[in-house]
Amino acid sequence: TIRKTLSKLLQQHFEAHQQDDSRSAASRVSSIKKKVDMLQLNHGIGGLSLQQGTKHAKTTDVDEDDNDDDDINEILSTILMHYVDIVMSVPTKAGNQDVMARIIDLLAALATSYAETTDAVVARALEFSIVLLERVRAQSCKLLGALAKYLAPNIAKCEWAEESFDDIKAALVERLTDKSQSVRQAAIEAAGSCFLQRSGGIDSHDDDIGIDDTEAQETNSDDPLLEGLIWNLWHDPSPNSRAAALQSMPINQETINHIITRIRDNKVKVRVQALDVLRTNIATIAELTQDQLADIVQSGFSTRCEETKKATSKLVCEKWMKCCQFD
Repeated sequence: TIRKTLSKLLQQHFEAHQQDDSRSAASRVSSIKKKVDMLQLNHGIGGLSLQQGTKHAKTTDVDEDDNDDDDINEILSTILMHYVDIVMSVPTKAGNQDVMARIIDLLAALATSYAETTDAVVARALEFSIVLLERVRAQSCKLLGALAKYLAPNIAKCEWAEESFDDIKAALVERLTDKSQSVRQAAIEAAGSCFLQRSGGIDSHDDDIGIDDTEAQETNSDDPLLEGLIWNLWHDPSPNSRAAALQSMPINQETINHIITRIRDNKVKVRVQALDVLRTNIATIAELTQDQLADIVQSGFSTRCEETKKATSKLVCEKWMKCCQFD
């Protein structure tokens, strides 16, 4: 039957993807979609033949399973939801993290190829995001982040993609304040997939923009997910979560001061991460105001921490001085 054929096809690709990451998830999805399209065509032709045959016979012997094969997308959705259940049931350990990540990536890439499968898999992942078991909530956030990554390029073109994307963002907002640190961090990391561009320059320069801590905590964002990330950046008790928020946050005029103030964080991991984010995502010093530049240098070099000073030196020497051609 089509159900068995699809199950075998997906099993082959998922097993191969676990063992070999040299082939991208997009490439495997392309191969799977070609097979699915062929099955749909053959199934349609078979259906026409069956209808013609019934005109000349009172009864037709049909496999009971074939009666359920009317909608291939529905069958594919059922199979993919089964894979979601498997992903949620297997504990992630140090030895299988890469394998689980590849499975989640392929699952998300395939699910978001069709509207019906997207709805089914997103709905299933949302159900797992509110269960009692912490590791399952964390795993569901990882899956939601992977789904968002593949949906983001299509939200402007497909209404169904936009609706699912909004549902994912709303679920991640709830998990940003989860009582479990591992769940919060998974949600923070997943939130990064919801922003189309990690960087792209500072939109505008306003010399009146201050760097006072109180003012930096204020935001005019109408995006609850971005507001949630900023909250985690300032108030999450875990330095791992604050560092993850720095990596997930989009870089723009609204967020830049929040990032700069983290150079004064009380944990070295967060301070170094803030400096690395600035070095990686700010193309030129022209994108920063004089006050912002002064605050970065003062905060980075005034600390007694050698790691922070080293990260600041790397920013100044490898990025700023290079931009100025060491003038």
